[in-house]
Amino acid sequence: MNEIEKRMEIVTMVKDLADVFEKSKSNLCEPYNISTVQLNVLFDIFINGKSKVTDICERLNKNTNTISPLINRLCTLGYLKKQKDLNDKRLTYVLLSKKSENIMENYMHDVNTYTYPMFEQLSNKEIEEVYHALSVLIRVTN
Repeated sequence: MNEIEKRMEIVTMVKDLADVFEKSKSNLCEPYNISTVQLNVLFDIFINGKSKVTDICERLNKNTNTISPLINRLCTLGYLKKQKDLNDKRLTYVLLSKKSENIMENYMHDVNTYTYPMFEQLSNKEIEEVYHALSVLIRVTN
C-alpha cells in the first residue's frame, strides 16, 4: 500500500470508528430520552462545570443559534438550570440539574460497561499504542 492509499485508509478507519461510537452513543442515550446532541451539551457541562453559553459553543464548535435553543429546551425539560452571575447580572451560566447529574453518572457507568469488553481484548502495550496514535491524530487535527 502506497502512502496516499495509507492516508485514505486512515481517513476511512477514523470515519468507521466515529460511526461506531455515534451509533453506540445514540443507543446509550435512548434510556434517557435525549438526543446525542443534547448529550454532548450535558457531557460538556458535566466535564467543565457551570459555563456560559458562548464557552459551550466554542468547546463544541457550534454557533449560538444552534446551542442556545437546545439549552433552553434542556432547561424546560429540567436537565439544565440557568444562573445569573452575582457580580455581573449580564452574565448567565448554565449548569446541570440534579436530574441530569444522575443521568450523567448513569451514562458514564454505561459507557464504562460498554467499552470495558473492547479494551479488555487489548494488551497494555496495544492500549498504549492506541492512546499514542489517537493523541497524535488529535494534535495534528487541532
